Amino acid sequence: MHIDYMIPTAHLMVNKNVPHQRPGCPGIAVLKYLGLPINNPICTVCKLNNVHKQSFNEKFENSLLPLDCVHNNLVGPIDSTSISGLQYFLLITDQATSYKIAKFLGKKLDAFAEFLVAKTYLENKKDQRLKKLISDSGGEFLNKIFEQLSREHLFVNRFFPPEAPQHKGFAKISNRTILEKGGCLLGSCNLSAKYWEEVVKTSFLFSNLIPMQSRENKSPHYLWIGQEPTLRQLKIFGCLAFITIPRHHHD
Repeated sequence: MHIDYMIPTAHLMVNKNVPHQRPGCPGIAVLKYLGLPINNPICTVCKLNNVHKQSFNEKFENSLLPLDCVHNNLVGPIDSTSISGLQYFLLITDQATSYKIAKFLGKKLDAFAEFLVAKTYLENKKDQRLKKLISDSGGEFLNKIFEQLSREHLFVNRFFPPEAPQHKGFAKISNRTILEKGGCLLGSCNLSAKYWEEVVKTSFLFSNLIPMQSRENKSPHYLWIGQEPTLRQLKIFGCLAFITIPRHHHD
């Protein structure tokens, strides 16, 4: 039988850290809470990618409800252009739930349009309005267009001073969580840096599904949606996969 089509595959060697890698390399406390085995408490990939400075002790007022306060931060330019030609991503985090979404950009000028899409999505999901937005003082946020948007949509627009990352506490932690997890995923399957966009998307998925000690072992998904997520569908990033091609696409 002649087969004139290809089945794309990806390969990853399986090791004893599989239970740790499947949900995106969470901490040992999370593994214990999920009831997953801890075969090897030392993950080399995690150690290489999770080195960071002590956090800056800044307190944020408590946000009781979703969209009471949202943190907005642009990450980039990433050294390697993604396979879809992008170099930035916009990280948007709800403070009350730690629920995160990402919008991917080709240039900084796209930040406003992508934020507007994300804002509409979040507000429609919760059927309520954004009350406060916290951003850095970059020109992509500190401009007349964002100022006009905040006046028209009646939300407070707050900024942190430039060149002062220690004041970005909440957003900085969210960035670090996503980038460190992304580094673990890239390192675990030896992918080229040009796949950073796919890695960040996967990191966001893991970050929203995994329970947090700081939130009484509740996940951002649960706090945002009100329903426990299932982890059964998770697979190790880069594992062997087969794609079913419908018969009418075989030619």
